Amino acid sequence: MKYKFIIMLAVFCQMIIFYLGCKPKDQGDTPSWGQDTLSSDGRLTGTVMEVQGFDFSEGRIRFEVPVVGGGILDMAVEPLISGNQAVGITLTSPSQLPAFYEMGNVYLESILEAPPNGYLTDVFLNSGYSYCVLTTESKYAKIYIVDSDYGEREDSSPYAWIRFDWVFQKDGGRSFD
Repeated sequence: MKYKFIIMLAVFCQMIIFYLGCKPKDQGDTPSWGQDTLSSDGRLTGTVMEVQGFDFSEGRIRFEVPVVGGGILDMAVEPLISGNQAVGITLTSPSQLPAFYEMGNVYLESILEAPPNGYLTDVFLNSGYSYCVLTTESKYAKIYIVDSDYGEREDSSPYAWIRFDWVFQKDGGRSFD
């Protein structure tokens, strides 16, 4: 009976050691992957319109007045308008810095490294596609568009939203190994 307890204790300790060894490398306050939904809805603060966007360094959706050449938002979505109608979705860089590289109809797991250059400030978004993102902090992320929608509300104002899986490379490298 005494030996069974010691063996069970040893197995339990090994399981704890195994669990701790299998944790992701970076367990800080900020996640390095997740799924979020981002919309084109802004927020009026006083007399200033703030854009809804995603900040990879904090792993969350935030609101900010767009800052050309900087700011904290790495990406936002806008309805693509033709005439008076929404006809698609644009993935846009609120900072107007080159930020997006279309990787095509591939899953995140198959993207092992972000391209070194060729990023655009805006791209036409396709559901089921993946994109690499160069953040405002010159770090890399990759996203997969799970679902999206666009159109007009009852008041005829256009809208767009995306649901996306994301992975953020916190160390600044291009590799997602």
